[in-house]
Amino acid sequence: MATERRGMRNYLGLGVLVVFVVACGSSADNEPPAAATIEGVPAPDEDVGIFASPRTKGRGAGTRANPYATLNEAVIEAHKASKAVYACAETFVDPVLMLDGVSIFGNYDCDSWIAVDRRAKIAPTSSPAVRAGGISKATLGGVDIIAPNGTPLAPSSIALIVTDSIGLTIANASLTAGDAADGVNGAEGITLTRKGGDGATSIEEGPCAPALFCATTHGRTNLGGVAECVGPEGDPSEFHPGAGGAGGSSGVFKALCVTIGQPDVCSWTPRDPLTEMATAGQHPAMVESLDGRSGASAAAGTFSADGYAPGDGTAGENGKPGYGGDGGNGAAPTAMVATPTDQRMGTAGASGGAGGCPGLAGTRGTGGGASVGVLLLSSPITLDHVRIASGKGGNGGKGTFGSGATEGGTGGFGAGDVAGSAGSPGGTSGISGSGSGGPSIGIAARDGAPKLVETIAVAGKGGEGVVEMIQEGGKVLPASPSGMAEASYTFTLP
Repeated sequence: MATERRGMRNYLGLGVLVVFVVACGSSADNEPPAAATIEGVPAPDEDVGIFASPRTKGRGAGTRANPYATLNEAVIEAHKASKAVYACAETFVDPVLMLDGVSIFGNYDCDSWIAVDRRAKIAPTSSPAVRAGGISKATLGGVDIIAPNGTPLAPSSIALIVTDSIGLTIANASLTAGDAADGVNGAEGITLTRKGGDGATSIEEGPCAPALFCATTHGRTNLGGVAECVGPEGDPSEFHPGAGGAGGSSGVFKALCVTIGQPDVCSWTPRDPLTEMATAGQHPAMVESLDGRSGASAAAGTFSADGYAPGDGTAGENGKPGYGGDGGNGAAPTAMVATPTDQRMGTAGASGGAGGCPGLAGTRGTGGGASVGVLLLSSPITLDHVRIASGKGGNGGKGTFGSGATEGGTGGFGAGDVAGSAGSPGGTSGISGSGSGGPSIGIAARDGAPKLVETIAVAGKGGEGVVEMIQEGGKVLPASPSGMAEASYTFTLP
C-alpha cells in the first residue's frame, strides 16, 4: 500500500502557496507530483524519480549520484518506469520531447538535489525547444524554456509546441521565443543578349552566269536571320529565338519572244514553271502568347503541427523567345530582254529577322519566420504561473520584376514587298511575388483555449511586409502583408 507525504509548496518567486501530494512507494502507484516546489526541500529519491544534470560526463544512470546528461534520456527511462524526472537548475542544450505520464521538475541543486530558487534552462539550438504530443497527464515545472533565434534555413523561433494534449500543465516556468529570421529577397533574372539574327538584304536581279552555275541552279534565296541568346558572360542559354523567314526565290528566267511584226516582242518567263519561278517569302508561325505568367505576393503564413510555414511569394514564369519575321517576296526580272537566248535571275527577297530573347523571371521572396511562445493544437492545457514572451517576427523578402526582353532582329532591306520584316520581341517575364512578414505571438491556439492561472503573455513586433513597387513602364510588384503582433491568437486551419 502506498503512503503519502503531504506539505505546502511555494511557486518560486511568486509567493503563491499550494497543497502538494507526492506519492511514495511502488512506481505503479505513482501520480505525477505537483509542479510547485518549496525552497530547501529535497527531491524525492530514486524510487519515484529519474535524475538529469548537464554536468554529467559520459553515460549516466539516472540516479542522484550519476544522473543522465540529457533530459530526453531521463524522460525515456522515466516513461518506462512510470516515474517523474528531476533536473538540476542548469542549462540543457538539447530539444526535449515530453512523453505521456512523465512530469519534469527543474529547480534542484545539482549537488544536493535540494529545491532552490532557480530553474533549469532548456535552451537548444533548434526550434521548438520543447515538444509535447498526446499528453493525458503530465506536468512541466520549474523550467525556463528558451528557443533560439531563427536562421535562414529554420526561420521561426518557437519555445513550445503541444499537440493533442488535454492533461498537460506548465507551471512555475517561462517560455521565451527568440527573434525570427527575415525572409530572403529574390534574385532578379539574368538579362539575355541577342547575338545575331538580322535578316539579309535582297539580292538584285542579274544575268544567270557563269554557265555551269546557271545550268544547275533553280534560283537564289536568302536564309532567315538566326540568333542565339547569351548570358552576361557570353555563355549560351537554353533559349532559342525563332528563325526569320527565308526570302522568296529569285527563280531563273528565260527569254520568251513572239514575232509580231518587226522587231520580236520578248519577255521573261520561268525557265521551269514548276521549280524556277520567283516565290513568296516564308512566313514563320506566330506564337499566340509570349509573356510569362506572373506569380503573386504571399498572404500570411500558416501554423501546423510542424510549426509555422512562412508566407512565401510565388514564382513567375519566364517569357518565351520571339518568333521570326516574314521573308520578303522574290520578283521576276524587270530588265529588258537583250537576245532571244538570254537567261536571267530575278530578285531574291530579303529575309526576316530572328525573334528576340525572352525576359527571365527572378526568384520569389520568402516569408519571414514566426516568433511564438507556445503553439497549441487541440491542446487546452493549463498554464499556471507562467511568463510567455515572443520576439520579433521576420520581415518578408522582396520579390522580383524579372529581366527585360530584347527586340527581334531587323528585317532585311528590300524595295516594296521584297523587304523582310523584323522578328518579334521576346516575351516579358512574370513577376515573382514578395514574402509576407512573420507574426509575433505569445500564445497561438487552435481547437481549445488554454486555462490561464496567473500567467502573462507578451508579444514582440510583427515582421514587416514588402510595399508595392512599380517599375518604369508600369510593371507592378504587389505588396505583401506584415505579420501580426498578438499576446494571444486563436486560429483555424483550412
